[in-house]
Formats: sequence, structure tokens, C-alpha cells
Amino acid sequence: MSNRFVRQSSYRHVFGEAPKKDLQYTDVRPNPQGDGDCLTASADTIAFPMAGGGGPVCLLNVDSPGRQTKVAKISMHKGKVTDLAFAPFNSRMLATSSEDCTIKATIVDAEGIKNAKVYDTPDVTLKGHQKKVVNIAWHPTASNILGSVSYDNTVKVWDITQQACFATVKTDKGFHNAAWNQNGSLLAANGKDKKLHIFDPRTNGEGMISCDGPKGNKAPRVFFADSIGKVVVLGFTRQSTRQYQIFDPRKFDEEVTSSDVDQASGLMMSHYDPDTNIVYIAGKGDSSIKYFELTEKDPYFHYLSEFSDTSSQKGVGWAPKWSLDTTKCEIARAYRVLRDSVQPVSFCVPRKSEMFQEDIFPDTASYDPAHDQDSYKGGADKDALKLTMDPEQREGGPKKVEAVIKKSYEQLEEELAAALKRIAELEGK
Repeated sequence: MSNRFVRQSSYRHVFGEAPKKDLQYTDVRPNPQGDGDCLTASADTIAFPMAGGGGPVCLLNVDSPGRQTKVAKISMHKGKVTDLAFAPFNSRMLATSSEDCTIKATIVDAEGIKNAKVYDTPDVTLKGHQKKVVNIAWHPTASNILGSVSYDNTVKVWDITQQACFATVKTDKGFHNAAWNQNGSLLAANGKDKKLHIFDPRTNGEGMISCDGPKGNKAPRVFFADSIGKVVVLGFTRQSTRQYQIFDPRKFDEEVTSSDVDQASGLMMSHYDPDTNIVYIAGKGDSSIKYFELTEKDPYFHYLSEFSDTSSQKGVGWAPKWSLDTTKCEIARAYRVLRDSVQPVSFCVPRKSEMFQEDIFPDTASYDPAHDQDSYKGGADKDALKLTMDPEQREGGPKKVEAVIKKSYEQLEEELAAALKRIAELEGK
């Protein structure tokens, strides 16, 4: 009798599939910058940096594929856009970071996107970084909280409603990027000192723990795999081989395990689905997306398969989990940034039934926040609210979480100066 056993998994046969050209988004001009994903998506909008003066961002309607003759765009930065992300609890709010050292957030609307509107005035402007901002990440459970990483050697956390920073973590050599854990109580950051750092940003770095990370010179990626109690880093060896490293935050002095991914040289863009424990890895310049299943025991990473195409990708973004088509057993959807188009790729479990498949669609993080910015700033940590993936069992849809934006000191000073100037003009008459 053979001693070989096949590992049991509901996701062992997941496959990736791209639609025909007429269902892709063509005749666009992507202009990816920096080490980020270069694309972000809400349930109904795709956004990515585009070619042009300053830092324009292209906005596409998810339901309108095909040739894009005239597009809506955001054009308000003075430098190139380095990263961008839709807010998880307000899918109309898009945050963008730039080489001009600022972060801006803009409320977009369906009508404006349909009519190719140019958004040139931000709803929120965050100033405080001294060098270009390279990475931004919304808090996963609290509304109106945004984290940022800059080349000024700091990680900052912002309250959108106040247009102000309330926490700063600084190191001597700075960071490449950062990622929240699932309840937003901690940030993990890849340092330029080739170390991995974990900290609660509300303490301004007090109590930070660190250990050795990837030895390569290229920027790594990090994410929390809280369901198995681990932190995963995707980086490079000294020989520039792509590898993954797994760490246990409770025993943070050394890695749990590490292994090579492949010999390619492009930076790795990762997407981790905590519901299925699947990790998707897309390399910049690659023509494929590989995916692995994470488990609690060694060897932890289990290769599943890969999606391959003839065109190389410059960036990859992902649709919100709750927006997927469960009738097609779609468990993830990527948007690949190509030379002059955006290609959607659906990852599906091969089942013929259109009935809801409960075993492959566990409850996912909700589009409603667990708490607000004041609760988080006050020290509270709350797990994400859960939402069924069965659309027939949901009541209503995502509610727009209003952010009552207070004017910044700069705005108040400008208004005061304008008022004083006007008073002086009237008195001089």
C-alpha cells in the first residue's frame, strides 16, 4: 500500500481565468510608480496612476469594460502618485499618496465617473511628512484611520476627520512599507535596516519588537496571518532569490521557517485572504500570479497553482471579498495592470452548482466598521464585524460611513487671511 497521501483542501483545484479582450479595460495609459500595487478597487470602481503631468489617477467603472475613450480622473497632486487605496468603510473615498510629501483623500461619485469628471479639489489633505510618501493603508476595523510610510524614516497614523497625525513612529533608517494585523492593534513594518518591526503605533513606537528580516536589497512585503498566529514576509535573499519567511510574534527572536519562491527578480505583490488562508503572489514584470495555501503546521506554505498569461503585469489590485460572484464560485478577483489595459482575473473553485457553497465561502470582514477613530485613538481594539458571503442572506448593502471633516489649521489660516484682506479692502473704500 502506498504511503503517499493527498492533502485535503477545498481549494486544491482553484483556477484563474481572464475574460476575452472585449471584457477587459483597454486603451488606458497606466503609469505605475514606486513599489506598491499600483491599482486599487472598490466594488464598483477601479483606480490606478495614469500618464500625465503631476500625479493623475484614472477612475474606471467596474461595470463598463471595453475601450475607454474618455475617463474620469483625479488630478490634484504636484508629484507622481506612489500608492492609493479605497477606504474599506466608505468605498467612495480614495486616498492617494505622492512624491510631493502629501496624502489626499477624495470622495468620488458614480455620476462623475460616468461623465469623465476631473476631480481637482481634495476633501482631505494630510501634511506632515518631510519626504515622499511611499505606502498607505487604511485601518481594517476602525473608520477614518489611515497609516502611511514615508522616506523621512517615519510611519504616521492619521485621523481623517481632523486632517491631522496623532501618532508617529521613527527609526534611524526608516521603512519600506507597513501592514495592519486583522483587528488593527498592531503594525508590521519592513525596515531599511533589513529588520522586521512590530509595534502599536499609538505608543509612538514604545515597546517595538524587531528581528532579522530578508537579506536582499529589494523592498520586501509583509502581512499578518492571524488565523495561524504568524507574520509572513515576502522578500529576497542575498543572491536575489525570491523567498518567504514566517515569524511567530510570540517568539520573535528568529524566523520559524523560510523557503525560496522562485528565481525571478521582480518585486513581489501579495494578497492574503484570511477567510481561505490563500496567499496570492504576483511579481512585477511577471506574466503569472502564483497562489499558495497557508496552514498551521510545517511546511506552512502549500503550492496550489498559478494563473499564466502572455502579457507581463506592472501592478495588481484586488476586489473586495464581499463583492465577488458566489454563483460562479469566485473566491478572489485580481485586476492586472498591463501596458495599455487592465485585465480582470477571476479565481474560482471548479463546481457546477450555482447554489451558495458554504464550505468555500466562510463569513468575511464586513463593509461596516467595528468602531470609529475616537475609539481606536482611545486605546480600544475590536475585531472586524462579520458578513455572510451569501448575497441572499444580506440585509441591504454597504452604508456610506460619513466622515465629518474638520478644517485643518492651514485652511483656517487661509480663510482668516482672506477675510482680513477683504476687511482691509472694504475699510479702504
